[in-house]
Amino acid sequence: MKTVSLAVEPKKNRRRIYVITLVAVLLAVILGYLAFEAFYPGSGPVYIEVVPDKPFYMQGEEIRLSISINNQRDRPVPYPERVVLYIRDLDYYMYAAPGAPPGLSSVPPQSKVFYYVHIWDQKIEVDGNRTQVSPGNYIIMFSFEGQFNFGDGTNCTIEIRPNPAY
Repeated sequence: MKTVSLAVEPKKNRRRIYVITLVAVLLAVILGYLAFEAFYPGSGPVYIEVVPDKPFYMQGEEIRLSISINNQRDRPVPYPERVVLYIRDLDYYMYAAPGAPPGLSSVPPQSKVFYYVHIWDQKIEVDGNRTQVSPGNYIIMFSFEGQFNFGDGTNCTIEIRPNPAY
């Protein structure tokens, strides 16, 4: 009788190992799926659109840039924490920290949402002084910073024409 009980014991141990392995694999799959969904919410791009309010500006005139977020994913994405504006031609950074619009925590799926209007007075800070930029074409690059990767951002070209008053 004792020899039979020895033969049964290894089978019980194998079953336990199979059950533990199966449970571990299932947990790994579930946790992997949840982590994937948290970091890659849905498919499709999320990109920034920037639209100037005029085709060109006179020197000294305020420039109004409307910024929107276009979320083509199947799930909402969090709003950015701030906007980074870089004027490539001047090697100059500007920051804005609008955060989420009141009452909203995320950009809905499959939507284009107006986000922010940036007004630039055509001046940059040089050695502690605000200086008027010269007439010409300027490429302004926009990107978002925050907990979600909004990609490389976008840019727009602004034309500033000479103003006889300057």
